[in-house]
This record gives sequence, C-alpha cells and structure tokens, in this order.
Amino acid sequence: LIRLRRYEEARNAFASALELDPGNPVVWRGKYLSTYALGLFEEALADCDRVLQLDPGYTEAAIARAVILSILGQYEEALQAFQEARRLSEAPSLDFELEHAVTLMCAGRWDEGRQGMDSALGDAMRQGAGRGERPDFARNMLARTRDALVWERHIRVWIEVFEKHGALHVLGGAIVLSIRHFDIPQVTLEVARSWRDTWRKLGDACDALRLPLRLLDAAVAYKEKPGKKPLLGLAAEERQILEDLIRVPEAHRV
Repeated sequence: LIRLRRYEEARNAFASALELDPGNPVVWRGKYLSTYALGLFEEALADCDRVLQLDPGYTEAAIARAVILSILGQYEEALQAFQEARRLSEAPSLDFELEHAVTLMCAGRWDEGRQGMDSALGDAMRQGAGRGERPDFARNMLARTRDALVWERHIRVWIEVFEKHGALHVLGGAIVLSIRHFDIPQVTLEVARSWRDTWRKLGDACDALRLPLRLLDAAVAYKEKPGKKPLLGLAAEERQILEDLIRVPEAHRV
C-alpha cells in the first residue's frame, strides 16, 4: 500500500496489525512511513519512538526520528538525535548529511550548517555518490515552514553550494521530490504556489533546474485544477514522473 501511495489505507492496516502484534518494530516502521507521508508528523515521531523502544539499534528509525524532530522545529533535540543516528550508521548517506546541515542552519548555526553541506556534497560528488540521488531535504523544508522568506534564505545557499560542486541535478531531484508533499494538509494551494514562485525567482537562471521547475509548475496547476489539461504540456516521460509523484488517477492520465 505504501508503494502504491495509498497512505491512509496503509496507516489503518498497520494500526490493525499492531493490535495483534504490538511488539513488532517492522510494523511500527511501516506505520511511521505512512504517517510521515500523510503529514502527521507528531504521530510519526511517536511511531519512531516506539520502534526505538523495541529495537534501539534500528538505524533507519533513528534517522527518521531526527528528521521529524527537525520538521517539528525541535532543533536542539533533532541535532542530538542526528548524533545518535550517526553512531548507529556505518556510513551516513548524502541525504542524512544534507538534512543535518539544514537542521543546523534552522537552529541558528548557519555557518556550521553551510560548511557541513559544502563538505558533504563535495565528498559525495568526488566519490560519484550524487548520481541519481533525489534527497528529501527540500520537501522537508516545505513541511517545516510555510514562510517564503525562510525558504528564500535557504534556497539561495542551496543553489550556490550545489552549483559550486556541479550538483544542480541533485538539487533538481530534491525539488521534484518536494512535489510529494503537495498532498499533505499543511500544503494548501496558496503554499504550493508560493513554493513554486520562490524556486522560480531564485532558480530560473539555472539551466539544470529547468525540468524540475517545469514539473513544479505542472504540479501547482494540477493542484489548482485536477485533470488532464495541466499534464498536456509535458513530454511523456515528464508526465510519468509527475503522475507518480501526485497520485494522478487513471481518469486524468493522458
């Protein structure tokens, strides 16, 4: 159900399974994945806590807990949780390092966060680890705040650092992935438009971001008026990407 993005059904199914087997950390993991996808972040945090009570070495849950604390604005607790997750992880991913860097910046440790992002991205690109990456840090920023001025301050730095390392394609992947949060209740049509406009304002001059921004335009248009029309201006492969991100029903597929 999660792979089909039927998150409410998945949440209910995992809740039912937990009535029968409340001590199963794998089932609790499934529940936090579904509650996170639904934008129910406080519930997702409680689900992560339960996983870690049952299995303190569950690295994925430890990372998810740190990210969710950051989304909820509990930055000092989030930074401590990132440290705990780092101890469990043999080799933290680029996505982990980017989330940690953004959390540092959100906590007011701007220079430290920027340096962390610069270092992590440089290492990843030298090792070829950035290829095909679509990290979550952009969509988690969309979930964290609806303040366009905060977005703008972060996005300016993101573009500068990613461009420095020849990694705007990775940033583009993060922009595209942010469309998945267009379904959560916190992201109204007004918020989606503001998110799109902020990226357009700062990223229009970047050739590597043209496709992600085009997909962002189409996603906002679809949120405004669901149907086939917002998808018609996209190439077939672009439509497929968007259809997978925003759960386009069969009746609206071109």
